Amino acid sequence: AIAKEAGVTPAMLHYYFNSREQLLDAMIEERFLPLREQIGTIFADNRDSPVNALTEMVKVLAELAEQYPWFAPLWMQEVIGEMPVLRTHLQARFGDEKYQATLATLKGWQQEGKLNQALAPELLFTTLLSLVLVPFSRMRNDERLKSLSPEIIVRHALAVIGTGIGG
Repeated sequence: AIAKEAGVTPAMLHYYFNSREQLLDAMIEERFLPLREQIGTIFADNRDSPVNALTEMVKVLAELAEQYPWFAPLWMQEVIGEMPVLRTHLQARFGDEKYQATLATLKGWQQEGKLNQALAPELLFTTLLSLVLVPFSRMRNDERLKSLSPEIIVRHALAVIGTGIGG
């Protein structure tokens, strides 16, 4: 199925990738890790301002989703699907250190009073990713959402996280 979708023969796919794990490694290293690194840089550049860091994260997620049409649907599959193949492979291969470091940063911001105490750090990234990537994923195949633009999605996400829905 992968060979067919890629427009190559199964033999050619097997020539370059001897196993499913090799294919996953290549996909993670070439496609996912650079994006993860780009998002990680935001937190390094905004150590003292969680609002700036999370705002920039929303903007970069929208830029990535617009630039790479596969990103939002892949993320949706990984988060909602019962078998998160890429996430499991990524954790097994690269560990959990970056995730744990980011959680520690969020918890530190909460202790310093820079980030809302009511937030669950473990849910914050899933929430932000959902606010941005769900609309990108849906607007490709839902006529009701075709008029959305990246700017509208970012504005909406920032409004929800900034001032909430209370008006």
